[in-house]
Amino acid sequence: MEGGGKRQKCVDTALINNYSGYSIKDRDEYIPRIPSITSPQDFFASYILPRRPCIVTGGLTDEAWAGDKWSNRYLSEVAGDKVVRVERRREKKDVSGEGDFGHGTYDLLPLKTFLENLENDNTKHYLTTQDLDVDDEGRPDVMSSPCTELFHEGDFPLVPSLVGNLIPMNYNIWMGMNPKGKGSSSRLHHDFHDNLYVLLRGKKRFRLFSPADAESMSTVGEIAVVHPNGRICYEGEVTDAEGVDPSSRRAMEASVEQERAAEELAEAEEALEALGESADDDVRKEMEEAVRRCEERQERALDDLVDAEGGDMFDDDGDEEDDNDEEDDNDEEDDNDEDDNASPPPSPPNKPQPTPSNFSQVDLSLPPAELQKHFPSYAEVARKRETSVTLNPGEMLFLPAGWFHEVTSLSADAPGGGGKDSITGQVGKGMCGHMAFNYWFHPPSADTFEKPYESDFWTRDWAGRFGDDCNNS
Repeated sequence: MEGGGKRQKCVDTALINNYSGYSIKDRDEYIPRIPSITSPQDFFASYILPRRPCIVTGGLTDEAWAGDKWSNRYLSEVAGDKVVRVERRREKKDVSGEGDFGHGTYDLLPLKTFLENLENDNTKHYLTTQDLDVDDEGRPDVMSSPCTELFHEGDFPLVPSLVGNLIPMNYNIWMGMNPKGKGSSSRLHHDFHDNLYVLLRGKKRFRLFSPADAESMSTVGEIAVVHPNGRICYEGEVTDAEGVDPSSRRAMEASVEQERAAEELAEAEEALEALGESADDDVRKEMEEAVRRCEERQERALDDLVDAEGGDMFDDDGDEEDDNDEEDDNDEEDDNDEDDNASPPPSPPNKPQPTPSNFSQVDLSLPPAELQKHFPSYAEVARKRETSVTLNPGEMLFLPAGWFHEVTSLSADAPGGGGKDSITGQVGKGMCGHMAFNYWFHPPSADTFEKPYESDFWTRDWAGRFGDDCNNS
């Protein structure tokens, strides 16, 4: 989920694709692999600004990063008693003889129970994004269990140094276990935020399509506009390139004006009080008039704030778009991938959710002739500009907002796992299944490393949460 207030319906229903970033020119085009020691400035100039995906080898280099010790045992010790929402595999068998994910049904389990099931090769559940607490303004938090507990342990930086001045939107952990010889898969879709996806266990294969081909992807929702930075907006859900809708921006501007008016009023009242009894009458009248003007300004600012907010500045229809995740189980040879980059909307257990606007209706498992028949625009355009990447443990994928992708996840190779338990040092079940951690960042709208956003909306929102310091200190 993502936040920013009520979205506005686009007046012009014709799709407008203003995407100006990197796009794939030829099928199977190479995706760069770069070292994690790349400087933040170079990373911004070469990948964030031009909107180019890349694989970062070597993992995060931040001192606060401790993802390599996140064994099942460690996770259970840190957050085992916390109840988490897990997607439940459909019990009805599909043609392969296995139940599948992707039907929007969930169970609530203590994390330790989920981990115990994982170690027993239970493939019934999948840990995805969690419901987030909301503050008095309707603003959702940026993390929930088990990320909250891991952050309190000092196990990951709020903002990894590699991304410079990007502002985070959300943090997530993704875990599951596949039936032997099979890969968990998601449907093709895009996200609304820049993703730094850190693979900790197993293997992932991403199939990628650029926002330049958005109109060929047969999305569930009707696309209204593709912003230059790749942010895709749908009819009735239009925001600016940063993911902020007009009403939320007006509310933020009114809030800033109200704060400034209050400060000036306090200063004027203090100056008037400091005049003393012997002050000249004309000076006193001038100061009283200044106080009156400040009072009027503050009153106008308060009225504007109430009008702009119309309730909460952030609400369920805000910038918190649903970067939803839907999975199926398929043989590894199948062309279906699994996406860990999408987040289901908040829901009670077992209540199915409708397919979000940002999912494609294209079934990549179909043979070329069937794709041509059912999805001719995709077959004639996007399919010819598809590429793929494979992510291994310890590597990261940077995927800018708006890039369509389908991802296949495979569990670790060793029996019951394949990693090394950070506490026991033993190889096996303590690091079983597949696991990833991801950051979502608000997509940048400006072209400078020092100030990647044209407005101060997300900068002020972040400062309201964590102060001016973006680090763990």
